[in-house]
Amino acid sequence: STFNPYTQPITFYKADGVTTVTVLLSDINAGNFYNTACSINYSAQMGACFVMFFVVFVLTKESKRRSAIFILNILSLLLGFLRALLLALYFVGPWSNIYPSYSLDFSYIPRSAYATSIAGVVIPLLMTTTVNMSLILQAYIVCKNMSTVYRHIVVGLSCSVFLLAVGFRFAEMVTNSISIMSSESYYAKEWIQTGTLATETSSIWFFSIIFTGKLVWTLVTRRIMGWKQWSGVRILAAMGGCTMVIPAIFAILEYVTVDSFPEAGTLAVTMVALLLPLSSLWASMAIDQEASTLNLSQL
Repeated sequence: STFNPYTQPITFYKADGVTTVTVLLSDINAGNFYNTACSINYSAQMGACFVMFFVVFVLTKESKRRSAIFILNILSLLLGFLRALLLALYFVGPWSNIYPSYSLDFSYIPRSAYATSIAGVVIPLLMTTTVNMSLILQAYIVCKNMSTVYRHIVVGLSCSVFLLAVGFRFAEMVTNSISIMSSESYYAKEWIQTGTLATETSSIWFFSIIFTGKLVWTLVTRRIMGWKQWSGVRILAAMGGCTMVIPAIFAILEYVTVDSFPEAGTLAVTMVALLLPLSSLWASMAIDQEASTLNLSQL
């Protein structure tokens, strides 16, 4: 028999009891897989941010908890947790029920679901802002001993990259919120999402290249000078490379594994939020253990 039971059509009625909607069983299965995969993805991000939040808060010295970098990193982790939670709720909420998904009849969606979805597109803007502000601040510290001209160039480029990333994220927030409230598809404005992912990925690469390049130069300088206490610098250099490569890999996966790994690009900013405080903690613990006098502002 040529009949395939997994691709057979299923017909159901809309709210008027007259209009019918026909959907292939394979499409329903694909939708269920997408919802499940996205829920697992966001749940993993939520758990990682939750654990790292308490790890950073507990292990950071009391004297450093008032620093701007610590506050920004903590806020990024908190916003990362809320972002993942709100996005995960979408895939287990009324929006993902079979009837509204395939009939496009959203009249029975409660207002609370709209509020959750709107919050789910506002929080990523705040998270992008805090992550990039932390990167700008750390880039300024790393380049503090450079000449005034080069330092101003780096700061100017950093602010430009920051504004570009936040600008696209703000545009996505506004247009996506309008689409949600009008119950319209967002596919027509998908180029804004693509631009948002591209600018955030470019921001990650830009700042990480600054950190890694400066730290590699420091490694070479310390070797030439014959200094032996390199553990902290090696850790920072390694983590700087991870901060650059790992999020970029997830951003690329968004384009090449759309079906098998949905929403992979959302891991990019989350990985930066996780790795920035982790690298600082790891390096500071190694430096304290060796009683090193390493000063990050002098790297």
